[in-house]
Amino acid sequence: MTKSVTDMSPWAQSWMRGGDLDDSSNRLIAPYSQSAWIYVAISVLAENVAQVPFRISRGYGEGREILTEGPVVDLFQRPHRMMSRAMFWETLVSWDALRGEIFVAPVDENDRPLPLGRHVQPTGMIPLNPDNFFHLVQDERLVGWRYRAINGLSPLPEQVLLPEEVIHARNFNPYLFWRGLSPLTVAMLAGASDYAAAQYMKGLMLNNGDAGMVVTTDQLPDERQREQILAALRDRKRRAGTADRPLFLWGGAKVTTPTMAGADALFIEHRKLNRQEICSIYKVPESIIGAADQRNSLGGGGAVAQDRLTFIENTISALCHRLEAALEPVVKSFGPDLHGWFDLDSLPIMQQARLQRLTTAQKAFAMGVPFNAINEVYRLGFQPLPWGGRGYVAKGLMEIGETPAPSTLHAQPPKLKSEDAIGRMLALVESFELKVESGETMPGRLRKFLFEQRNRVLEKVQSSEFKVQSFGVFDIETENRLLLERMKPATEEEKVALLGMNRRTAELLGEAVAGGGDVVARVKKVFRNQ
Repeated sequence: MTKSVTDMSPWAQSWMRGGDLDDSSNRLIAPYSQSAWIYVAISVLAENVAQVPFRISRGYGEGREILTEGPVVDLFQRPHRMMSRAMFWETLVSWDALRGEIFVAPVDENDRPLPLGRHVQPTGMIPLNPDNFFHLVQDERLVGWRYRAINGLSPLPEQVLLPEEVIHARNFNPYLFWRGLSPLTVAMLAGASDYAAAQYMKGLMLNNGDAGMVVTTDQLPDERQREQILAALRDRKRRAGTADRPLFLWGGAKVTTPTMAGADALFIEHRKLNRQEICSIYKVPESIIGAADQRNSLGGGGAVAQDRLTFIENTISALCHRLEAALEPVVKSFGPDLHGWFDLDSLPIMQQARLQRLTTAQKAFAMGVPFNAINEVYRLGFQPLPWGGRGYVAKGLMEIGETPAPSTLHAQPPKLKSEDAIGRMLALVESFELKVESGETMPGRLRKFLFEQRNRVLEKVQSSEFKVQSFGVFDIETENRLLLERMKPATEEEKVALLGMNRRTAELLGEAVAGGGDVVARVKKVFRNQ
């Protein structure tokens, strides 16, 4: 029984009409290999993650011990005998970008899947194609994964895997809880549009840039004449790269070249919009894929560097944290105190950003913000310091409205000779940062005490009962008691420094009194050195 045309398949009907067949090469079936911008966006993500060093450390945070050898380090340096470290991370990121989820099978030396646990240490890890997995759910619980393999194309045979035998990480999917939502689902429309535009451009170039011709005639040509006209047109446009041949038509036939439509005039702009949409979906700046020529020329490279820094801090950092969390069970199988993390701070661009943060941190430190707080807020990477919890400001600052003591009116204390014991003691005391209740600094209170001590000594020297041979001009026990009561030293170091200063003052006064002459002037000179 002969079929009618309407009973044939759409492909056969198109062939019978002489129309274009639905060729699979004209449709976007494999975006990663057919769309240039999808390939570039995904490969940029994969290559940037692969170049970040993956560290294994015992402990986490400050004081952690980074491991440089051992089975867990060897595993992540060579995840599988058929796969390098860079290839492993690139495969994971690429599957995440293409399917919105990743599957990794921890295996032994014979490539048999292992259930992860404290006493099970895998010797290899194999990234698997998410398309080959089907989730098995029973009573609203995930009980396993059915892995479908193709002979010669899959690294594992077909089997059913338990949930603990597979590492599965996925994106949020509002439509199916067990699987991830692929970014490619959203980027497919822009990718298909760009692919169709590329095919249009390919046909245009193969036709020597000619969008086609229309032949009109006053008479209706028969079938033979039509074939002759078509043969003449094909002979004129033989192939790209060759000059067009002259065309001779007869019977009043005319050749008209179609004008470009409005959408064709904006062809390049449409392709740019498709590229921008794909890059936005994958969160990759256009300057990273080398498509922002105008931004390069206007920004002098600074705008591109800022784009790359933002790309590393936001997109790549988020991907690295997801991979760290996904592979944490593998790291923990070698020890509960082990942690695996991507060392983003080791990248040159992140080190440059740290220098910029350090400049800002210097301004905060000058405002009195403690060093440890600055180190934590700006992520400078320094070890906490014992004194880092205290704030410091420039010397000489005081609160508005405060009246300084008479002895502190000078901006700088008089410079003392290095051999002067009292001067050395004063310099030591001035290094103390203790403040008394009234807000007065310890050096200011000490100078006030020395002024009163000077008056007591001069009163004794100028009294009528004073004799040169007398040694009662400086009662060191009384002066020590008064000094400690006044200063209230907080540490033993401060107490020793203060008492040592009084002892040296007594020695200098004894020499001044024993020297005779103008004793008052000699005593004043002793205290002037202070």
